[in-house]
Amino acid sequence: APNHCEVLLLEGWCVGARPQTDAELSAPVNSLERTEDPRGEWRRYANDALRGTYHELFGRLDMLLLLEAPSFDVVHGWRLEQEHKLRDRVTASGGDMSRVMDDAGVARFISHYERITRHILREMPGRADIVLELDAQRAAVHDAFDGV
Repeated sequence: APNHCEVLLLEGWCVGARPQTDAELSAPVNSLERTEDPRGEWRRYANDALRGTYHELFGRLDMLLLLEAPSFDVVHGWRLEQEHKLRDRVTASGGDMSRVMDDAGVARFISHYERITRHILREMPGRADIVLELDAQRAAVHDAFDGV
């Protein structure tokens, strides 16, 4: 059939994430949570979404592949690299630099994802169908597809 889809890839930073326990949400993980979410309202809101709408969506996945970063610090470095490349492209084309984050902006941006990223790095490798462990340069540490 012309409208039949054999494979649909859903890609994203936090695809497949699971909620944390209330106890895990209690303590802030960074200064952004400490100063801008001291009562944990945003943490609970995001966690409730993982329990509800996202749980339903992620429950429809037939297979979960994790591109496993070595650490959250490496994720920060990768995001900085991405933004620096964007800055270079925008500068070269004479584009609007207001759309590009400086290093402090990148640090703030990823602080919003630190909690969930650290949680994913702790718990998802034990349940993902395929774990592709990456080194700091984004190269596969070993062949995750052996036996798949």
